[in-house]
Amino acid sequence: DSVRGANPWMLAAAFVLGLSTYVGSAMGLVAFSPVKLSLWRTTMVQVAASVVALVTPAGVGPAALNLRFLQKSKLDTPMALATVALVQVSQFVTTILLLLAVALATGSSGALDQLPSTAVLIAILGVVVLVGSTLFFPKIRHWVLAKTMPTLRQVWPRLVWVVGQPGRLAMGIGGNLIMTVGYVAAFGLTLLAFGESIPLTSLAIIYLAGNAAGSAIPTPGGVGTVDVALAAGLRTASVAAGTALSVALIFRVLTFWGRVPLGWLALRSLQKRNLV
Repeated sequence: DSVRGANPWMLAAAFVLGLSTYVGSAMGLVAFSPVKLSLWRTTMVQVAASVVALVTPAGVGPAALNLRFLQKSKLDTPMALATVALVQVSQFVTTILLLLAVALATGSSGALDQLPSTAVLIAILGVVVLVGSTLFFPKIRHWVLAKTMPTLRQVWPRLVWVVGQPGRLAMGIGGNLIMTVGYVAAFGLTLLAFGESIPLTSLAIIYLAGNAAGSAIPTPGGVGTVDVALAAGLRTASVAAGTALSVALIFRVLTFWGRVPLGWLALRSLQKRNLV
């Protein structure tokens, strides 16, 4: 009944906004790549990642396809790995900064209701301290350094190179903003299609937390975990249970399942031209 009463035009607009995230993701890869990439081809790679995401944990498939694309673009593997890592780090940092900016600009306190309780925060802090204390043991510290330093040595020069080129940095950050805003806006429009609305900051936190949960549990594309997390987040924002579940499922149809056919066509085209 909830889905039957949803506004189809709002849902169509949400689908279109979801497609804009492909361009944002492509802009980040183009900006941070040391070789010249076509924005159109790079966008097609992001579209093709919709298929790869079906069989890999959330976030892993698109990163692997970007790596393959860079290798096919005559970039050596270590440099390609460093570029993909830099793109992912920049997306994370940009998302956090955008969330803080929205909270400060709106002065909304509604998002605070979505934060964990004091007991949960203390437990998380305890785990962080416990993990950090293990670094006092030489064997563990050497193992961690051996695993992380090679990646840091690759990413740091790339970061310095990007910071020294304001145009590329602006393009990368702009792409990350387009991607994050596109998903949050699509989520908000899906909610509006069902006649519901919540504060912008709360909306962003619920979406980001839902995706974080999907990434934490290695199911292909975050199937199941993201859906449940989004529905649970909406419930904490006082959205009715039936509506919350409907919004979460329809949003996933619009931004995940519904884009698979486009991804399959894009992947076939890229493979025929030996681009991935």
